[in-house]
Parts: sequence; structure tokens; C-alpha cells
Amino acid sequence: MTLEVLIAGEGKTELGRWALAAAHREAPQTRGDSQDVGLIEALVRRRGAIVASAMLWKSIRKFRAGHHAGHETRNVLGLALVAKEHGHTLVFLRDRDGDGDREAQIVEGIRRAQKEFPAVSIVGGCAVESIEAFGLWALGDARAEQRRDPKAELHRRGHEGVRALVELVSGADLSRLPPDSAAGTWFRRLDVVLGQPTRTTDD
Repeated sequence: MTLEVLIAGEGKTELGRWALAAAHREAPQTRGDSQDVGLIEALVRRRGAIVASAMLWKSIRKFRAGHHAGHETRNVLGLALVAKEHGHTLVFLRDRDGDGDREAQIVEGIRRAQKEFPAVSIVGGCAVESIEAFGLWALGDARAEQRRDPKAELHRRGHEGVRALVELVSGADLSRLPPDSAAGTWFRRLDVVLGQPTRTTDD
């Protein structure tokens, strides 16, 4: 049975065409590296799952229970509730952007979501400091998560735009990322929940 996944992120880098309003969204492509595919969808599809729906971070309806919780914690709980209602696996990324409190709230949100909605499998977390750090890891940059502006560094190395990031990360073996890195934790969880990436004729 093919896993159906709800993906969530901040924009086109994570979600590709899913970041657009439905009326402006092109039909899904069969290949994971097409121009309109964001990084999360590409990684999900390489593991044989399908993206059933997506949500922009700014559009999440915050979970109402526990108003004392931080807004990012409530965002994660809101996503988990939607995933539960539709029977989907949840896969998301949020840039940390130097905000340690944001990261802590998301970790707490995942912890609470796993307790409140045990049937929902969750792959989530913060990219340090942004999702472009995944591209630096793919290039073998051991300082990827120590750089204040991974996007600028990736552009400096000649890899600019969503498609370049998707191609870099989708084609890389990231199974040996440092275990204490945010990216390493996220990718290991992705492999546990969705399975190892499938090989393609282009690999």
C-alpha cells in the first residue's frame, strides 16, 4: 500500500507547486526532479510515497487545545491533527533562522503530537539555519549547520534556486550525516518512516 503524505513548509523551496493556489498549480509530474517539485516532495517521492496534500506554514490552523503552548508547538499539533483526519503521514521542515526558541517549540510540538495522535507517523524538525544547509551537506560541507546563511553560501558555490537544491540533495547519499546534526536526525527519521530512497536510471 502506497503511503500518502501531508507535507508542510515555508514556501516553494520545500513545497514546489504545492505552494501555489490550487487554481495555479500544474498537474503532478512523473519525475521527482521536474522544475515544479520542491525538496520535500522530491524526497518523499524517491521513497515511493505520494504527496496527497500540502500546507504552507503561514496557513496552518493552530491547534486550539493548550493555548499556553508556544505558537510553533500549536502549529505542529495543527498539522498532526490534519494528518490524522485524512490518514496521512506528516513530513515537514521549518527553517530555524537562528531562533533556538522556535526549534524548541517544534521539538515540543512533535513530542506532544506523538502523544495526542499516536496513529500519525511524523517526520519533522528545523533545518539549521535553513533548508539550503541540506545542499551544503550534499556537497560534503562539514560546517553546513554552523553557517549563518546557508542559502548565500550555496549560491556562492554556484547552486542557486529550487531545482539546483532538489538535484543536489536528491542525488546525494546522506545516510552518514553526523548523528548529532539536525539534518542527520531528520533524514534518519525519514528513512525509518518512508523507507530508503528508490534508485532511478539516472542515479
